[in-house]
Amino acid sequence: PVAAAVGIGIRSGTEVIGDLPRELTEVPAAHTTHVYASDGETLLTMFYEEYRSFTPLTEVSPYLQQAIVASEDARFYEHEGVDAKGIARAFVANTRAGAVEQGASTLTMQYVRMALRDGAQTPAQVQAATEQTNRRKIREARLALEVERRMSKGAILERSLNQAYFGHTVFGADASAEIYISHST
Repeated sequence: PVAAAVGIGIRSGTEVIGDLPRELTEVPAAHTTHVYASDGETLLTMFYEEYRSFTPLTEVSPYLQQAIVASEDARFYEHEGVDAKGIARAFVANTRAGAVEQGASTLTMQYVRMALRDGAQTPAQVQAATEQTNRRKIREARLALEVERRMSKGAILERSLNQAYFGHTVFGADASAEIYISHST
């Protein structure tokens, strides 16, 4: 019975993986629209659903970069998109708790989820990008491995820092620094 269950699990897992996309389609994230006076310098107003601005990684404080990596994915520079140790740690902790208490997403997997969410064209695609299912996690893992093959760690961190939600409709490191501490990164 155990061998049969394992065989069925492997076969169904292979089918799920085979149905998943192999490449991440990236679309530019929404930005804030600034309206200036005729002098071209005086800001009159801003329009946005998500307050966001893009900042190159070279302009983001190294302390913020280190803090995000330390808190979200301490082995970011060691793995290739998926952290097997993190998955094992989360599995053990969640099994002991009987509920989801720890996640196993790497920064790359989080970036993939944000890119899928931001690139969604329909409510169903948004739901598929954010639902709490094993299928979504497998999809993220597969795409994270592909992203790591074609992008540097710096590029992944830059994109992640520019897309991450920091609360109160604020997205990205620069916008959050401006809103929360009245300072630009």
